[in-house]
Amino acid sequence: MPFHWQSKVLIFWVLISLVKGFRTFKNEFKVFNYKPLIYNTAWFFFLLVTLFYSDSIATGARYFQKNIPVLVIPFIFFYLLKVRDFSFRKYALWAVVFVHLIYTIYIYIYLHDRFYEYYLSIYVKFGEFNLWHYIEYTIENREYVYQYGGKFGFPIFFHKLYYSLGGVFSIGILLSELFKNQKAYFKILILLLIVFFVSNLIIFDSKAALLFCSTIIPLFGLYLFLKKIMYLKAFKYFVFFGLVIAVFSVLIAPSAYQKKIVNVINERNNIYSCTFEIFKEAPVFGHGLGSVQEKLNTCYRGFLIENPTLEYRNLKGLNSHNQYISIQLSGGIIATVFFLLMFGYNFSLAIKNKDEVYFFFLTLIVFFMFFEVLLARINGILFFTLYNSMFLKSIF
Repeated sequence: MPFHWQSKVLIFWVLISLVKGFRTFKNEFKVFNYKPLIYNTAWFFFLLVTLFYSDSIATGARYFQKNIPVLVIPFIFFYLLKVRDFSFRKYALWAVVFVHLIYTIYIYIYLHDRFYEYYLSIYVKFGEFNLWHYIEYTIENREYVYQYGGKFGFPIFFHKLYYSLGGVFSIGILLSELFKNQKAYFKILILLLIVFFVSNLIIFDSKAALLFCSTIIPLFGLYLFLKKIMYLKAFKYFVFFGLVIAVFSVLIAPSAYQKKIVNVINERNNIYSCTFEIFKEAPVFGHGLGSVQEKLNTCYRGFLIENPTLEYRNLKGLNSHNQYISIQLSGGIIATVFFLLMFGYNFSLAIKNKDEVYFFFLTLIVFFMFFEVLLARINGILFFTLYNSMFLKSIF
């Protein structure tokens, strides 16, 4: 079974570290014991057990080899990294901000290089160059970053939800820095970065990110502000009114945006109609790792035949677009309970240690998992496991 190169590197790292630093492993195990690892990986171990009754063991095995980081990265952080100075966490969080900033700038450099000469030949042939019109033209062609690879394609994989995930996390990190005792010029820089990231979330139009930014982000900023002025008892009232305002803002949003929301809901309803039928067939143990996508495709075909006038017909190959449903269909209620226990355990540690940034990170992941199977791609796997493990390491 071929392994992704990321998985090969991680497995090699673990083996070398165990051979050369077994004493470190024993010492770190005394500190962390088995709890954090078990809570954060039990759901995945159960999914591996479902391979025994899967209809497609080969597909399930491919899922396993891609998701090796789910097991290996926490093991490395908890037991093989001898770290007692946790200043590395601050640098790791700022790395998220700078990497996302550089990635965004690179997107616009790519769009400029691809369309600038064409724009000049069409729009500037008989007139003056209009900078604002060129910026608008470039933004209108942002969908071309989805063309990955090839001679003219974008050289780095792009998916607007994963891109938005990094952007929203960066905003949360910047907000936490904003309310610390920083110099005025540093606060101005942070505010400019927040405005830049929010603007790009609007441009790339991820519904999950925009919904999160209109609800959770303002509440998180308000919490940090009230904490700074030591008036947290008023937070619960602001939460209620904030949610009311968020719902009202959706209702009065421009009709074009409301139509996009309706389109997304209709498309997801078609998917969920099939996921519900598949769930009823094996609610407790699920269908086994690797079986679900073929069952979804079969259901889609029947669903489209039964509904010939259906407007949203592009269903072939779509997964459940919901991490919780995906785990439920593969591993049933048992795997789902283990998965939710992971978040319950991690949230309890974040609350116990008053770690606002970790709490924000977990909220972000839980929220986005309602809109995407985040752990279906290596991007989401590494993002979640690396930073979740780092946060856990830093608060123990």
